[in-house]
Amino acid sequence: MPEGEKRNMAVTPDLQKSIAALQRGEITEYHIYQRLAIIVKDAHNKKILLKMADEEYSHCLIWRKYTGEDIQPSRLRILSYYLVARLLGLTFGLKLMERRETKAVRSYEELARVIHEADRILHHEEDHEMMIVGMLDEKGLQYMGSMVLGINDALVEFTGSLAGFTFALQDTRIIAA
Repeated sequence: MPEGEKRNMAVTPDLQKSIAALQRGEITEYHIYQRLAIIVKDAHNKKILLKMADEEYSHCLIWRKYTGEDIQPSRLRILSYYLVARLLGLTFGLKLMERRETKAVRSYEELARVIHEADRILHHEEDHEMMIVGMLDEKGLQYMGSMVLGINDALVEFTGSLAGFTFALQDTRIIAA
């Protein structure tokens, strides 16, 4: 018996529940990438998002073989990612998606020990993570990074001033006012 078939024989009811959760995640991500592709202006990035959506759908079909059912996507997650991308920008939405892809990679690494199709999906998820990183708008990230550093500097200066005034004046009622 081939190695892949040996691994597929160990699908337990608990594992099937995990597979159903992965199937739901894949169909949800399919819809998220489809919606993000609608709002992307760059043709190259739109093409990447649509390719990733197609791969997520193919993953969903693989998991459907194990669950035997069509699982509905998480409409709330689809809406939330879409709104985040629209309100805070595509870069922010993609950064959140990258985090989800990282979690998916970890899940598939575990599952690949039991199910041979998970190996192929694992490689796709790793590719998705890299594609998302490649799509991130570096200018937007640099701007956000500068904002965080500026806020950090302001907090350090404010805290230092308060500490200095407290020691110099030794009257906390004056400092608090």
